[in-house]
Amino acid sequence: MENIWLDGIRRNLNKVKDARVIQEVISFTGEETDFMQGYIRKVEEEAHCCFKSSVSTGKNYFYFACERSTKPSGKSKGEPTKTRANSCKAYVSFKLIKDGSFTGAVVNRMLQHSGHDVCNKQEGIKNRVDPELLAFIEIWLGQGLSISETLLKCVDWAEHHGHMDKYNRRYYVTPEDIRLIKKTVNALSFPDAKDCVSVDKLVASELQENICYYQPLSEDQPLIIVVQTPWQNTRFGCYHSIEWALSVIISSLIWARRGLLRLLVGSEGCYSPSKWLITARKYDGEITTCVPAGAIVSPMPSTPRGPMTSELVH
Repeated sequence: MENIWLDGIRRNLNKVKDARVIQEVISFTGEETDFMQGYIRKVEEEAHCCFKSSVSTGKNYFYFACERSTKPSGKSKGEPTKTRANSCKAYVSFKLIKDGSFTGAVVNRMLQHSGHDVCNKQEGIKNRVDPELLAFIEIWLGQGLSISETLLKCVDWAEHHGHMDKYNRRYYVTPEDIRLIKKTVNALSFPDAKDCVSVDKLVASELQENICYYQPLSEDQPLIIVVQTPWQNTRFGCYHSIEWALSVIISSLIWARRGLLRLLVGSEGCYSPSKWLITARKYDGEITTCVPAGAIVSPMPSTPRGPMTSELVH
């Protein structure tokens, strides 16, 4: 029955006018996206080329253009070793068809590339990063790896998958590629033009439960955020009678790294942070002990070393 259905579709197809185009009708099961992506990957491996993400120009119609299909502009003038904008006309298209229990697609592919040579390795310097490798780079950067550490992992990935052409930028990325990917990932995470806008959103949404105090940054006042985790809140509830305040300047390069750490001392003599305070204001004071009103406390050195002790004077 399926073959009869496919033959009926072929008989009703319009004749392809471009002799370079190969047309076929294929039946498939499963997800439509999986079928198209699998077909594209096979073509890319066999023809040593790559295609852009699909564009749907009509109902159930999907068009995959060569990744070098963009028209050139600027000084490069379409030189394939300088730009991917080579006006290539190669493409693969899918027209999905559903009829009862049958699902298929009319596939048109034109694989005669123009404006660049898929066999010229020197043009590989302008290739796009492989999508699978790109996904791994985003994961590694999200794990906090540096540019150089990520670069080494990319080399290991390329060699593990059998890619030996180190001029092919699809598999052997540069530090600049990784910096651009990191910039893109950060832009997606914090899309606001100003950091203070992103901070406002985070404080009012997913971090709201852990914020004890928030003073927005403005021309008239510094930024102040007091953060207390659930664990710190538990410790604070146990040892709220005595608090130790420790002013620390961690770094003057980034305001978010300047912090005030408040310490609590328990009956067992252990110190634990009760809150974190992030601020744009610089603190240079000595470390002092915060105790109930009326108690006199001796000052502590501003740079403590070893176990911190304090003596209450009555």
